[in-house]
Amino acid sequence: MRLPLGLTVLAALIVGVYARFKGLGTWPFGVDEYYVSRSIDFILMSGLPEYPCGGFYQRGIVYQYLVAGLRLLDLTPELASRLVASVSSLAVLPAAWLLARRLHSAFAGWLVVIVLSLSVWEIEMARFARMYAPFQAVFGWYLVYFLRFAVDRERRAALPMLLLSVLGVLTWEGGMLLGATNLLPALIQHQQGRIQRQGWLYLCIAVPITALMLVSQINWRIYSAIPALPESALAADNVVAPVAGPGFSGIWLLAGLVPLALGAVALPWLWSMRQRWLAVAGLLLGLLAAAASQLLVAASVLLLLLLLGLLDWRELVRGRARWFLAALAAALAGWLAFAAVHELRSPDSNLQSLILACIYQVAGYPDVITEILRPWASTLPVVTVLLALALAGLAALSIFREPRRSDIAVLLVLLLVMAMAVGVSAPPRHETRYTFFLYPLLVVLGVTAGAMAVEKWRGQARSAQAATAIITLLLFTVCGDFQPRHILNIDSEAVNFREGLSQKQKAHYYPRSDFRAAADWLQEHVQPGDVVISGIPTIPQYYSGASFSFLDEDDDRYFAYACQRGTVERWSNLPLLHETDSLDDFVDQGTRLVIVLYPSRMERLVAAAQQKGWKYSVEWPTKQRDIAVVTVN
Repeated sequence: MRLPLGLTVLAALIVGVYARFKGLGTWPFGVDEYYVSRSIDFILMSGLPEYPCGGFYQRGIVYQYLVAGLRLLDLTPELASRLVASVSSLAVLPAAWLLARRLHSAFAGWLVVIVLSLSVWEIEMARFARMYAPFQAVFGWYLVYFLRFAVDRERRAALPMLLLSVLGVLTWEGGMLLGATNLLPALIQHQQGRIQRQGWLYLCIAVPITALMLVSQINWRIYSAIPALPESALAADNVVAPVAGPGFSGIWLLAGLVPLALGAVALPWLWSMRQRWLAVAGLLLGLLAAAASQLLVAASVLLLLLLLGLLDWRELVRGRARWFLAALAAALAGWLAFAAVHELRSPDSNLQSLILACIYQVAGYPDVITEILRPWASTLPVVTVLLALALAGLAALSIFREPRRSDIAVLLVLLLVMAMAVGVSAPPRHETRYTFFLYPLLVVLGVTAGAMAVEKWRGQARSAQAATAIITLLLFTVCGDFQPRHILNIDSEAVNFREGLSQKQKAHYYPRSDFRAAADWLQEHVQPGDVVISGIPTIPQYYSGASFSFLDEDDDRYFAYACQRGTVERWSNLPLLHETDSLDDFVDQGTRLVIVLYPSRMERLVAAAQQKGWKYSVEWPTKQRDIAVVTVN
């Protein structure tokens, strides 16, 4: 490593460490941080992450026990919880360096270390007291051993790879994705399109492990002798509204039957490959998926076959294989026509809705658009475009260039499987943090693609490295993930509480509110005889005087928070008041209520108070005005 690069790496590491640890325990928990911290409180009380009202919070179980151990050293809950995440964020750097060195060079590895050290997203998630950074570290090292086992065929690498996958699912429930990738080595190590005997033996081990990983994700949160919800809520929750689907007439059966008919013409070609049964099975699956309108599945299967070397692209353009391509094209045309006709029949149809309808018809399931592309593009547009170009270039090289770079192709296969699995996972929210674990891998692939492109342009001359470094760091600077002012003021109030950021940026870094300031306001203004009611679960963490929790009739959190037939709030273990009418008795008795709420919930309560004729006032205890206090006399 030359001196200029070495100094840059050292400076980046120093700044990265500074930004990850400076003032780490200064500010109060965000809402999601509070959930985990409360569960850790339960561990310290009973040894298990068990709610006092019944049930277990098993999310990030390894993370929880690590933090519990630090809490025993008398660290504050905020510092202990974030310390594990920050250390994990540094642990991913050696794994990313090893991956980049393998794919290209040690020089590329150092560039990756610089980018990840200074990435604002990496820094913010390293300061987030949840399981995302720890799982990213597990995933990074999993990739190292995955390549050693799947590509290099080092048998001894299988054990740490499988153990890391189990650790992953115990660190974050999204680690279940590693159960799917655990099955890939048997396909990657195929011999002339067939799984080898060793591959079958490996599957005999990997499949039960994957099954156990799946069983570990059974939801124990509501496990209790007493139901969490009252019978009335259970009955209402079971009512499923009918889903209106598109009109479907017999003519549209042709959209599926024509591809199958054309595919039948290609059957002799498929029969000629019968010894390569993996390729034949994949092609048939792709054809059936296309005929059934699952066009993204069909495209993904075809891409997997090409990347895995189960199929050569030249085979698809010869003889009867062309009929197979014609079948896929017919499926594409037929289902696009179906989407267009259906959308044009809508009275609200316009060009934008028509385009979106066609896009979702082709790529609507697995829904990678909603789960990955839209969140990333809305917050990191330049990064998303650059990475998409890099991945497309690497995929083209892996498919069309000889000899194939098996390690790059294998990582693309793993990434594709991950993306499809995320697309079918249906998380509760559509945010970038659910795919944060992929960022180091994407940076490695992006830097590798850039270095290879520069070498194509400049050759193997020394100037190629300088050009690669300049271009990489320049793109990183303009992509939006490098923000020196944000890093230097990382523990300031403005940065911590996301002042001046858009809602999308706040969601990207995770929004925070000053619950401690709200608690201080309550401590100062609550009078003897007042009843304090918290509509925000985090408030009791910092203010011990709350007597009740409150969720109005339209609050969808009720089904997750309610416990003991809806009488107790799960996190604070406070008595739970549900619906605005539950406050009537207090008001009728002349009790002064002090109710802490989010602004949107405050507006609902104020509207109800006006309707009921209550006297009320609204206060804003935080500078950011993201917490409201409604006083009802």
